Amino acid sequence: MSPKPADGATSADPQGYVTLVAELKQRIADARLRAALSVNRELVLLYRGSAETSFPVRRARAGASGVRASLETEP
Repeated sequence: MSPKPADGATSADPQGYVTLVAELKQRIADARLRAALSVNRELVLLYRGSAETSFPVRRARAGASGVRASLETEP
């Protein structure tokens, strides 16, 4: 079974087929870009959330060690 011509493309219209394929390729490229941007956004949010969760703990530890060090050096 041969595929049906799409929107103005006929078997006698190779340029219509070429245009159709070019449009499909562009739509696929656009969809891939949107997907990549979406994935990157989600990863940034994930990493940012994990950093916000872990950095206060690190700051508290660093601050505590700084206080301890200053107490140890005071006369």
